[in-house]
Amino acid sequence: MRSIEERVEIIFLYGSAKCLAETARQFNISHPDDLGLFFKSQLIKDLNGVYYSLFYDETTNCKGKKELRVLIRYYSKEKGKIVFQHLETFFIGKATAIILLEKLVLALDNSHLPLSNILMLGSDCPNVNKAVYRKMNEQLLLCREKRLIGIEVVNIFGLVKASADNVRPLKVIFGSKDDAANRVTSINEAKRLGVSFPQGYRVTKDKTSLQRKQLRPCHTELDLRTSNGESGLFVKYVIGVPKVISGSKNGEPPQRNPGPKFNNQSTH
Repeated sequence: MRSIEERVEIIFLYGSAKCLAETARQFNISHPDDLGLFFKSQLIKDLNGVYYSLFYDETTNCKGKKELRVLIRYYSKEKGKIVFQHLETFFIGKATAIILLEKLVLALDNSHLPLSNILMLGSDCPNVNKAVYRKMNEQLLLCREKRLIGIEVVNIFGLVKASADNVRPLKVIFGSKDDAANRVTSINEAKRLGVSFPQGYRVTKDKTSLQRKQLRPCHTELDLRTSNGESGLFVKYVIGVPKVISGSKNGEPPQRNPGPKFNNQSTH
C-alpha cells in the first residue's frame, strides 16, 4: 500500500479529482489541513543541511487570539532558487521574549533543523523582539560561538502628507549616533566622487526641539523676504543662534529680483 506522500504525489502528477477522493477515503482525510503533513515532509527533505534565516511575526487573529507565525528563507538546491516558506504557526497567550524564543526553537526542532545553521533573524521593531534577538545570540554563542549575522536596523517614518506634486520626506532613526554619522559621511563621500542622486535628494540631520523653536521665526522671515523679491538669503548660525543672512555663502553681494514695471504715462 502506498504511503500518503506517494498518493498525494500521484494526485499532483495526474490532477485527478477521482484519485483525490479515493485517497481521502482510504486515509480518512476529512479536512484539507491533513495534506499539510505531506507538504511539511517535503519541506523537511528540502531543508536537509541548509543554512537559513528565520522570520516571525506575532499578531492577533480575527478571533482575538494571539498567534506566532514562523517563516523560513533558504536556498533550495533542488529548486535552484531562494525559497520563502511558512514553517509553523503557534497560538500563544503572551508574547514575552522567553516565550517567543521557545516557540522559535520548537519550530526548528519540529522540522529537524539545527540551531547552529541559522544565519539571520527577522521581525518587526517592538522592544520585545530586541530581547529575542539578544537571547538568540546567547544561545548561539553556546552552540557555535558565533552570533547572528548583523544587519543595520533602522526605523523609517513618513513625514507630512504625500501629494502628487510633493515628494514625501522620510525620517530615518538609526541604532546609534555613530551609525547615523557614518551614513551621512558615506553619502557626502559618494557625492564627492560624482555619484548621481535623484533631483531634490538631500540628507539633513534632525533638529532638537530647541533648534526647531529657534529656526521657526527664521523660516517665517525667510519666506516673507523671499516673497518680497529678495534673493541670496540663507540661514546661518551666529554664536550658536540661527539668523537670516543676506548675500551668498561665498561672499557675493545679495541680489534683489526686479519688481513689476509700471507705465508712467497717463491718459487724459
